[in-house]
Amino acid sequence: MKKHLNKKLIMAVVMLTMLAGAVLSGCGKSGTYATQKNFITIGCVCPLTGELAAYGEGTLETEEAAVAEINANEGIYIDTLQRKLKIRFIVADSKSTAEGAKEAAEHLIEEENVDLVISGSGANTAIAIAGVCENEQVPFFSVNAENGAWLESGSYDYCFNCSYDNTSRLEALKDVFDEQGITTVGLMAVQSEEAEDFADALSAFAAENGLQVANPGFLDPEAPNYSAAVKNLSSAKAQAVICFMEADQFSALWATEDMKGFAPQMCVLVNNHLFVNDIADVANGVDSKEFYTLTSWDKKYPFESSLTDEDGSVLGLWWEDTFLSSSSELLGYKHGNVEIAIDAVKLAMALDVEDVISAAESLNVDTILGLVDFDQTNTCVLPCSVLKWTFNTATLSWEKELVSHAQLKDVEFEEE
Repeated sequence: MKKHLNKKLIMAVVMLTMLAGAVLSGCGKSGTYATQKNFITIGCVCPLTGELAAYGEGTLETEEAAVAEINANEGIYIDTLQRKLKIRFIVADSKSTAEGAKEAAEHLIEEENVDLVISGSGANTAIAIAGVCENEQVPFFSVNAENGAWLESGSYDYCFNCSYDNTSRLEALKDVFDEQGITTVGLMAVQSEEAEDFADALSAFAAENGLQVANPGFLDPEAPNYSAAVKNLSSAKAQAVICFMEADQFSALWATEDMKGFAPQMCVLVNNHLFVNDIADVANGVDSKEFYTLTSWDKKYPFESSLTDEDGSVLGLWWEDTFLSSSSELLGYKHGNVEIAIDAVKLAMALDVEDVISAAESLNVDTILGLVDFDQTNTCVLPCSVLKWTFNTATLSWEKELVSHAQLKDVEFEEE
């Protein structure tokens, strides 16, 4: 009797274990989803704290607005479930560091059990996230990580990236150099692998396009000697200065009396975005009232969202109404990032990892960022444009203007 009872108990335990395994397999990253699944869960890694916190502004509101219409129609149809699933986002703070981004991705995958991961705050953090997602075999979609740095970090099967590269950066700048008659440029770069790659690309590009380059050497990231570098560029009569550094370092450069006295014809920050607070810090006490940055999106871009059928101007107005402030180029990156991930799921009609990856590889879709069509390295090069920041003396405020978009040759822009 006792033995018979033990056998029944063992069989019950085995059956419960099998059932538990079946349920868990429906929630894991293996690709088999049980009927209990209620959402498509997207993990969003972004800097909510730290020196890049400005990149995280509007996170969650922007992502949720992008899918509001889809969720109002009950979500995306998943063939394996034979029903629709709504989309939800879980945000994790990268703390503006690679290590923080890695930990955030691990949390989203291991504890939140997300289906996909997205991020749009630059190469340093994106590469850290990609390492986690590649190891865990979770699809990851990145926007705004420079493609050269991304490719040098390794090859990926589960991770995708859209951004400009050094070539498109330099081609965009050359358009402005030609307009302003600039033939001698100076490089002011803080030491990093990305900066070294850019310097090599600039040297090759200059040789091919008849530009002279003054390069005083890389600045020490811990104790940059701006004065010595500025004197070098000034003596070389550099008409334009290309800066490769963080926004706070750009501000510190322009705080030096040497840079104020030099005041080149054009100064551009090529690897970071500037926000209104940044530009006010940079320009404090500086006679020159123009600064330049690069972008792969502006609200003047006429491209329409594949999710909302609205263009950048409408998206920009939504931001201004919601946050009572002018939008930055990061708004387009955030919306576009969601578009790419959702378009892959819509095409797959599944959440199985291999199906989503296969769909992403075959994407050829017009988004608010333009055409997204990943190549064999899972990257897509976005066209690069130049933004000019100008101080409006009438309103006593900084305004930015899209001044070069020559890489968008077949695109019609509305006249002001």
